[in-house]
Amino acid sequence: MCRRLFCLISIVVAISIAGNASADLILHWEFNEGSGTTAIDSSGNGHDGTIEGNPDWEVGKIGGAMHFDGSDDRVIDETAGDYINGLEAITICLWIKSDIVGTDKGFVILEDPSVSGGGDNRNIRYDAASWAWEGGTNLIKMALDTTGGHQAFEGSDNTQTTDWQHVTMVWSSGNELLLYINGQLDTPRGNDAGTKGTITGVTALIIGQGCKDE
Repeated sequence: MCRRLFCLISIVVAISIAGNASADLILHWEFNEGSGTTAIDSSGNGHDGTIEGNPDWEVGKIGGAMHFDGSDDRVIDETAGDYINGLEAITICLWIKSDIVGTDKGFVILEDPSVSGGGDNRNIRYDAASWAWEGGTNLIKMALDTTGGHQAFEGSDNTQTTDWQHVTMVWSSGNELLLYINGQLDTPRGNDAGTKGTITGVTALIIGQGCKDE
């Protein structure tokens, strides 16, 4: 379902989001435009993103990609709460490549930190060091809020890399968060118990920015 990529600090990406048990594709940004200020949603659902800053289009792992500078470059859809809140299941997947490791940088966030000053509860990001489950380094962290409560996930050590990675977050009501890297299920350092409910609190979908970048 995910076929492209994105880039921040020098990360490169394309993103797909599927919702509900049937895994219907609800958004796919391929970053193939080459110019302009719009990331077109090729799922057919009209969830286009607005390109902000001055990211570059590049050749991706498969097809196109976008290169974000880790500062003010990002793609945002401020209507994302309309189609993500209320979901009982979600899959977010993307191709990603960073030029550094040992960083605290987000690449998917479901809230605009420049407005809320937050976003740590709804995101996928790199963390240089574990905090909830101490001792981890260079890992991927995920978090999501549902009507049943908050869930956080801290993945295995040294999953940050400068190689291309296919990263997938999977959640469904009542279950723990799952992280797949290049098709392989990651064994987390820590993972909150599953909450039963629907996704809540989403105010935007942003690619190329994280909760610590506001």
